Amino acid sequence: MVETRGGTSTSPYTQEQQEKMAAIVRENRERKELLKQAKLKAIAKEQAAKMKELEEEMEKKKKAAEEEAAAEAEAERKRTGKEKESSGAIKAAAEMEKKISEWIANLSLGEDEEAEFYVPKDERDALASQLAAMEDPLERREREEEKKLEWKLRMKREKKKRREQVNRLTAEVAKVQDCRREVGAQADILPRWTRYAYGGKKKENFDNWEASVNSYIYLQHILSEEQVLVAFHALKDEAASFARSLAREAGCENTLVAYSKVTPLPQFLKLLKERFADPTRGVRASDKLQTIHSRQWRSARALKGTMDDLVAVPDHGVTETQLVQLFYRAMPEALRGHFFDKSQQAGITYDALSREVVLYESKSMPVTTFWHRDLDKGKKWKGRTISRQCCSNYKGTG
Repeated sequence: MVETRGGTSTSPYTQEQQEKMAAIVRENRERKELLKQAKLKAIAKEQAAKMKELEEEMEKKKKAAEEEAAAEAEAERKRTGKEKESSGAIKAAAEMEKKISEWIANLSLGEDEEAEFYVPKDERDALASQLAAMEDPLERREREEEKKLEWKLRMKREKKKRREQVNRLTAEVAKVQDCRREVGAQADILPRWTRYAYGGKKKENFDNWEASVNSYIYLQHILSEEQVLVAFHALKDEAASFARSLAREAGCENTLVAYSKVTPLPQFLKLLKERFADPTRGVRASDKLQTIHSRQWRSARALKGTMDDLVAVPDHGVTETQLVQLFYRAMPEALRGHFFDKSQQAGITYDALSREVVLYESKSMPVTTFWHRDLDKGKKWKGRTISRQCCSNYKGTG
């Protein structure tokens, strides 16, 4: 123990403790030194990066300044060159105005330059050499104008030749396209119209065929210049021959494609109707309508179906009031009492009356007996044997 001046006692460090403390102090010093070196390296690296950025920025500014200076120099050079060219052009124009004669005064410089494109370079070089060898300016000028005129004539002939070739090729292409269109239309349409084709015979119904053609053209959105062509492919036999004769009369030489482009569909159908439609059909329909009450009709539905077909015939000549009275007189007797007042109403139409009568008939028709198929086959029901067949008995006007 060691006594201090203050009266306290302490014990000195041992050798081992002193060595440990010295090692701790040394480690702390080394760690601080390492931290200091790391900080210095980071600072140096940051300064180096800043210097590099500064150098790059200076390099960019220097390059931009050089480019700007070069652009200004180029602009100045172009401006100077344009001034020289403009002054030279003024002098050349003045000299040219003096040299151009009156008989070529209306020809533009652009036409001369265009004509030179049709002349081989060797020929132009030969002319330039020939003109350079001439001493007389008048002779040189005359020779130059003579050559220019020759070149212009050559250019016009070449243009005309090319224009004719283009027109010929265009006509050939159009003809091929028309043929392809006709063949394509025939291949596409002909199979569809095989069962509906109209041949011009008396037993064929032209009105139904016309309605089918108009419906098909509307639903398929056929172009107006192709409508007659479509209608032609719905013809056969004598009707098709008549359509070809119409094309010949129109100067289309049996080409229905060209005839279709110049002929409206209504006009084509009108010509066909005048040629093949039965002029007595309307008269016969009128006669049948006028005498329809002479038959004994047991069903209003059957009566309406027959009258509808007759009314659809054009030019039958029967008025709406007459149709109402004819239908009322021809309907089954059991229904007349229910519709007498209706038939006498003002403004009543045949369609309205006939539909109402048919509807009333269908609702008022009673069913008395039903025989169902295979319903307990062979058994007795009300004294009858049930068979395999399906039948029903109705009472009424039907």
